Amino acid sequence: TGSATIFTTEANKDTYITGIIYSIAKDVACDVATGSSNVTIFIDGASLAVVSLPVITLTAQTKDISISFNRLKIDRGSIVGLGTNAFAAGVFLRNVVVIGYTVDNPNA
Repeated sequence: TGSATIFTTEANKDTYITGIIYSIAKDVACDVATGSSNVTIFIDGASLAVVSLPVITLTAQTKDISISFNRLKIDRGSIVGLGTNAFAAGVFLRNVVVIGYTVDNPNA
């Protein structure tokens, strides 16, 4: 348990993100290392954490964030990912809603 792919953008369409809602909840027994839990995208081949929530090991936590963008164009054929340090014990729930759209591009 740790990182995961939320979805992969289409190779023949432009994908734009206009918002992200991200929430976490973990119990005191969760042994995830202190750090952060991130939603990442790729723009021009570079990975970018667009949302980041701090996590503290062996501490119960609930946090959420909602962020809006004018529009972020994501690389074609790239992943929108969820990054968190691995953990073996306890409960760590993560919920992500990505808001956006795709556009057909006949010149692709």
